[in-house]
Amino acid sequence: MELPLDIMFDIFSRLPIETVLASKLVSKNWRDVVHHPSFSQKHLNRLCSSEDSGNLGFLFTDYTNSDSKEFYYVEYDENNETPIISTRRINIPSELKSYTVVGCCNGLICLYELSSIIICNPITREYVDLPRLNCYFFLRCGFGYLVSTNEYKVVRVYELPGEPSSVEVEVYTLGSGNGWRNVGKLNSEYGLLCDQVGVFANGALHWAVSRKRIIVAFDLAYEKFREIQLPTFPECLYRDGYFKLVGSLGDYLMCLDYMKLRRSLDIWLLKENSTTDMNREVDYKSMSWGKKFHVGNMEPFSFTNSGAVLCFNTRPGKPTLYGYDLKSSSFEMLVSFDKIFIQPPFVHMKTIVSLKALGEENTNRMETNG
Repeated sequence: MELPLDIMFDIFSRLPIETVLASKLVSKNWRDVVHHPSFSQKHLNRLCSSEDSGNLGFLFTDYTNSDSKEFYYVEYDENNETPIISTRRINIPSELKSYTVVGCCNGLICLYELSSIIICNPITREYVDLPRLNCYFFLRCGFGYLVSTNEYKVVRVYELPGEPSSVEVEVYTLGSGNGWRNVGKLNSEYGLLCDQVGVFANGALHWAVSRKRIIVAFDLAYEKFREIQLPTFPECLYRDGYFKLVGSLGDYLMCLDYMKLRRSLDIWLLKENSTTDMNREVDYKSMSWGKKFHVGNMEPFSFTNSGAVLCFNTRPGKPTLYGYDLKSSSFEMLVSFDKIFIQPPFVHMKTIVSLKALGEENTNRMETNG
């Protein structure tokens, strides 16, 4: 006797990814459930709402071979005696191994190289190659997800050849069928955005602008830029150190300042002063920077479910993962890697979010050769 589809959905959505994938081999009916256009979103919603798990996943890039990077998935479980459960290489086509990671959202990974931007899901093996630019200078890009509309958006910012004051801004919404949409120009006063990759947090992509000592945020819902003031750093920082917009920590935008004399990092987080309404425009005036903790010579990249902070140290020859306890201000070494990981990882969730189900008609499938 076959169970109703909604009951099958409910049962399958509670299963781990590996079990879901294995279930496709049991019968045609089970395979149809997993391939149903609505199932991947239901499974994702269940994963995102789960609060009893200490599991986290991270995407590292191995630079042992500078011409052909390898991508590794590290699983972490703070409830396990040995928190690092596994380190596995992600099998992606060789032609993508020269690409740089832009960001990860709900299992989808955005990669870019020169004018090429690709979105892929290494679990479903789907990928899509977005339409490329023919002629440009200084491409900047970012990738983010809007919870309120269930939209994944890629943003590219580039300068036209021979027109240094004309910096175009375009948005690609996965599955919309609209291709790249031009949404205006970047204010010429900003000059060139410092970082190639925008940092996604609070529904916006962020880039540092060193010329004006500010951060510009591109709101993905309203598709326009706003300015964010940096924390109030001591003036000596600009002579004897530097600041850097390094990423997001949980849902917070993160900035660090580094003083050469003390060889240490202070971490600042941009936090909402009041409850956030996901349906309104982000109001940066209601946010403020706070210096949250001091991490020596390491870079934080994720909170754990218990509130600890995971940090990454790229000391020569021995990249190492640490856990930082905010209450005791103490570090615990978790694992040292024998790979050349020279930058902190991206937080990554294994999902079966389908590009085809999102509406991407030109979806391709990765070959299995590594």
